[in-house]
Amino acid sequence: MAAPRYDSPVAATAPPGLSWHPLRQSYAWLRHPERVVDAGVRQHGDVFSVRMFGSPIIMHASPELVKELVSQPGDVLAAGRANDILAPMVGSASLLLLDGDEHLAMRRLQLPPFHGERMRGYERAMQQLADAGVSRWPLEAPTEAWPRMQAITLDIIIRVIFGIEDDRPRNAVRHAVKDLLRTGTRRSLFAAAGVKAAATGKRPAPDDLLLRGVARSRSRLADLLDAEIRRRRDEGGDRGDVLSMLLEATGPDGQLLPTEVLRDQLVTLLVAGHETTATALSWAVERIARHPELQDRLAAEALDGRHALIDATVKEVLRLRPVLPLFMREVVEACEIGGFRHEPGTLLAGATMALHRRHDLYPDPSAFRPERFLGDDAPGTYAWTPFGGGVRRCLGASFAQLEMRIVLSALLAERRLEPVGDRDEVIRRRSVVLAPSKAGLVRAPRRRAARPQPADPQRSEVR
Repeated sequence: MAAPRYDSPVAATAPPGLSWHPLRQSYAWLRHPERVVDAGVRQHGDVFSVRMFGSPIIMHASPELVKELVSQPGDVLAAGRANDILAPMVGSASLLLLDGDEHLAMRRLQLPPFHGERMRGYERAMQQLADAGVSRWPLEAPTEAWPRMQAITLDIIIRVIFGIEDDRPRNAVRHAVKDLLRTGTRRSLFAAAGVKAAATGKRPAPDDLLLRGVARSRSRLADLLDAEIRRRRDEGGDRGDVLSMLLEATGPDGQLLPTEVLRDQLVTLLVAGHETTATALSWAVERIARHPELQDRLAAEALDGRHALIDATVKEVLRLRPVLPLFMREVVEACEIGGFRHEPGTLLAGATMALHRRHDLYPDPSAFRPERFLGDDAPGTYAWTPFGGGVRRCLGASFAQLEMRIVLSALLAERRLEPVGDRDEVIRRRSVVLAPSKAGLVRAPRRRAARPQPADPQRSEVR
C-alpha cells in the first residue's frame, strides 16, 4: 500500500483518480464496488477520487484520514446535504438530511430511546420475535436468509419503535414499508438516476419523474403513520417504545414535535433500521454456514446465554461485508483534508470498505476471523466504521448490534446452517446496500428440540 497522503503539503490539484475510463468506474461501482476501492488504494494509496456517473467523490482510506474527516464541524462538511438523494424516501425533516444545529438538536431528542435502560427493555420483545421468526424457517429445503431476516427485523422495528399490537395496523404498516422499499431500492431506478445525474450534472430532485413512484409509496406510509401518531397522542401514556418518547419530546422552542417532523423520523427508523440490519444478518448467515467449527462454538455460546463470540462475529461480518461501502460529506466551506484543499460542493467519503481491507489493520483481511474483535487488540474507533463516525455515527448502531446478537443466537440455538453450493456468495448491490449474491442461500435443519414459542409474540410487552 502506498504511503498515506495526509502528511503531504497541501496540494493545489485534486486527488489523483482511477486510471479507468469514467464509464467503467460507474459500472464497476454498481456491480463490484470492492474492485473499485481496491484499485484506488493500489494505484494511489489512502486518498483517491472515483468518478461515479460524472461526479468525482474523494475517498479517504486510513484511520487518520477518517478521524480528520469526521472531526470537521457541520458548517464545514455537511452529511445531510450529501444524503439529499434519500429525501424522496425518508422526508426532508429526516435526521439523515439535517445539518448543523438542526441535526444536533434532533439527534439529542432521539438518543435516549437507544441507550441505557430503554435498550435493555427491548431485549425481551426482540427475543420473542426472533424465536417466532426462526420457527418459520423450513427444516430441509434451501431457503434465502435475506427475505426471512427482512421479515424478522421489520417485525422488531414495528414492535419496538411503535409498540403496535393490533394485527390490522401492524400489517398495514408492514405492507407499506415493503412497498416503499421495493419502489425506492430498485437497481434500475438507482442506475437510471445515476445516468441522468451524469448527463445533467444534477442529482435527482424529489419531484423527478424517476422518483414519482417512490413519492406515491411514501405517501401511503405517511398516511398510516400520521393516523398512528394522532391515535397515540389521543390515548397518551408511555408504552416503553420509541414512539412514546418521541411523542413527549420538545424542540428548541419548547413545543412538541410537529406531526410531519415526527413522521419523517419514524420513516427513517423503519426504512434504514430494517433494511440494513436484515442485509447484515443475511451476510452473517452466509459466512457462518461456511465455517462449521465457528458455528459450533457460537451455538454453544448461544445455548449458555453468553455472547462475547457472537458479538465479535457480528463485528467481523460488518467488517468483511459492510452493508454500506462508504459514508459521505459535502464540502460547505473550503477546507484541507488529506493533503488536499477542497472547495464547496466537493463530495468526500470515508471509504469504509477500503479501510476494512487494510493489511496493516487486519492481517489476512479477506479471511473471516471474529477473534480479531476479542481481547485488547481489537481495532480502534476509526479503523472500523460500518456505522460511519463522529457526531453523524448511526444513531441505531447499538440497537442494530443488539438485534443481530439476539437474532443470530436464536437461529443458531435452534438450527444448523448448511451452505448450498461450494462457492462463497459474492457482493451484489441492491440499490444502496451490498447484499449476498444468492441472498444467503442455506439449509437450516433443526439442531435440537425447539423451545416452546409464545402463542402471540407480537403482543408481548416491551418493558
